[in-house]
Amino acid sequence: VNVKKFSTLMGGTETVLIVDDEPSIRKLLLQTMQPLGYKLLDAPSGEDAVKISDAYPGAIDLLITDIVMPGMNGIQLADILQQRRTGLRVIFISGYTDNAIVQNDMIDNELILMQKPIIPTVLVAKMRELLDSKKTLKKPVGTAQDLSGMRILYADDDASSRLLVRTYLDRSHCILDICENGQSAVGKFQSGSYDLVLMDMQMPVMDGFAASRAIRSWEASHELKA
Repeated sequence: VNVKKFSTLMGGTETVLIVDDEPSIRKLLLQTMQPLGYKLLDAPSGEDAVKISDAYPGAIDLLITDIVMPGMNGIQLADILQQRRTGLRVIFISGYTDNAIVQNDMIDNELILMQKPIIPTVLVAKMRELLDSKKTLKKPVGTAQDLSGMRILYADDDASSRLLVRTYLDRSHCILDICENGQSAVGKFQSGSYDLVLMDMQMPVMDGFAASRAIRSWEASHELKA
């Protein structure tokens, strides 16, 4: 990599807040961005990040935060800071492998997730893509539409994804049941009544495809409308 050319293309003067409870991750991110000209703030927890943000007099353009942390998680942190700082962009990072949500392109919703181990060149390229985007944030990451009274069943074997979905739907006023594999989802569906089922495609015991077929078959055998 041509470091000089890379610094010119990917550098910037924006202020970035880095939050991760792992010191080694924070060190890596700081060392990656320092030569690129960014103003950097860092915190070991969501609670500390809120304090730093409240005390910082200037603009904070980008939050890079781990999703799963002791105490306040990254989704909760992003929600709080976006309520207080209009236009704050967010990149989530996750330490869980085989994370279906991380593998999806969510930039259209202003919600980007990247999987550890972080590749510095990929991260800073995504930072510039997000910071240079002309799109306006329509609502904070943690805001969900009103789903009052809806019963939702969600199945995913990835703990980070379950946390993300649970936190995101906390304000939606729905009734959320969560399980860790397709077989459990089928059992819950057969013993309950749900308006919506969300499922990961790849899960142990029974994957999302097989679970969906089993649910549709059970509905048909009980003459329930799909």
